[in-house]
Amino acid sequence: MNILAKDTTSNINLDKAKILNSAKKQVSKTLNNLETSINTQKKNITLDILLDSLFKDLSSNQKSKNVVLQILQDKTLFLDAKETTTDLKSILSNLKNSKLPLKNTPILQKLLLDIKDISGKTIQKQISQSGLFFESNLLKADTSKTLLPTFIQEPLNSLKTLITENGLNIDKSLVDKILNHKTADKNFINTINELVQNTKISKNQAIVDVLAKLDNLIQKNQLLESKISNDIPINSTEVKTNIKEILVNFAKLDISKPQIKKMISQLNLAINQIQNSSILDKSQLLNLNLSQKLQRAVNLIKSELALNMPKIDTHVKVAKLIQTLQTQVYENIANKQIVPNQPLLATQNTKEAITQDIKANLLYIKDELGKSKNINLPETMAKIDKVLTNINYYQLLSFSSNSNMLYLPLLWEELSEGQISIKKLKQKRYFCEINLKLKEFGKIDMLIMLFDDIFINISIFSKSTSFLTRIKENLKFLKVGINNVGLVPSNIYLYDSLKDDKIKKDTKSYVDSQQIGNGVNIHV
Repeated sequence: MNILAKDTTSNINLDKAKILNSAKKQVSKTLNNLETSINTQKKNITLDILLDSLFKDLSSNQKSKNVVLQILQDKTLFLDAKETTTDLKSILSNLKNSKLPLKNTPILQKLLLDIKDISGKTIQKQISQSGLFFESNLLKADTSKTLLPTFIQEPLNSLKTLITENGLNIDKSLVDKILNHKTADKNFINTINELVQNTKISKNQAIVDVLAKLDNLIQKNQLLESKISNDIPINSTEVKTNIKEILVNFAKLDISKPQIKKMISQLNLAINQIQNSSILDKSQLLNLNLSQKLQRAVNLIKSELALNMPKIDTHVKVAKLIQTLQTQVYENIANKQIVPNQPLLATQNTKEAITQDIKANLLYIKDELGKSKNINLPETMAKIDKVLTNINYYQLLSFSSNSNMLYLPLLWEELSEGQISIKKLKQKRYFCEINLKLKEFGKIDMLIMLFDDIFINISIFSKSTSFLTRIKENLKFLKVGINNVGLVPSNIYLYDSLKDDKIKKDTKSYVDSQQIGNGVNIHV
């Protein structure tokens, strides 16, 4: 026997054991994944069957919207909606590891909204791509449309509402004619000019136009004053020019009431003092409470005119909308955002918009995965089905509640769950309620009211003293942020949610009584 020869039998046996153990672990893992995915799929299939049944019941009038809504609001049925963000992250991670060349994966990544990148535009974009409007866009997939810019649409739609609600003798067909215009041709400008003349329905139209101009100028001055109080650098020339224009317009008014004449005379002296100084004294301007006094004078003039002109406020609102429309159109012509004889807005193909929709992308990825032979994909397929089920749920919830309800995948580690509700109220006001559950501070509620176009009230409720203290310490940054988007922080209130719950309930009750139209509810 050669004692130098190696005995390899034991090594071979050891290697076989290692391979066998590794294979057992892999098989066990695969079976666990399959079991998890099968259980998830069973649950999704159950929910899908229910949702499909409810859709059919609604379309065939077998069930009313209220009945369907009650079923959908049963919290025991839909507890996984808040996990959508986690599921999407998991789907992306699994797809990356699978190394499948799916062109839609980067698009799906972009649909996860990072808290750092939040803005009005990004949220608006996310809502349009949330899957809520997928089927309606699909029906229009082969069509393209030219949309008017919002700065034209908004004043015209508000004007239509005023005409309808107040029975004004203004030709609404002119409004529709502008709204249906696709090209910035000569006819477009002529129709706007025709509408301007058609809205001059007051016997005292010259006074109405001046009051509307003063309202707009005073609002601009209020924003400038707010910026000054928050130490935001502003152009002194802009302040002086605006104040001068206010003086010029006040001079156009033939005022007989001694009280108003005296008030305007005193304001003239103060304004001239500011105008004549070489350096703008910001503290002097703020101490004057100029905007507040100017608005009081305008309101007194309106009250005097209302004795003979009962609809003075409505006529001024119409004039303000027309002035806003004219200003926006001519400013956008000057900066070449509107080009003569060119489309008012680039034609948008609905088919292209669908490619960015989260539901469309998930359906495409699911279809591609179904063709793959990768045994590690069942879990991913199950999660895709789960997310699609949640999107279908919000689509049905929106339809049955006559509102827009959706889920936005938000990347924010501190956030456990949250909801945003937006409502339009009477008198051109808007209300937003934000309910958050944060890991560190617990439940936070914010009630926000926008009124008179630029003013905003904010009420913040929390039982966390440290959170309220932190907000109080950073109020200046909040006010500056509000100013930077062209709004004036009128009031910001901080409440202990345990002690001041009645204030919150009373506010929400008032909002419900003032709501008009459908709202938007966003779960994050």
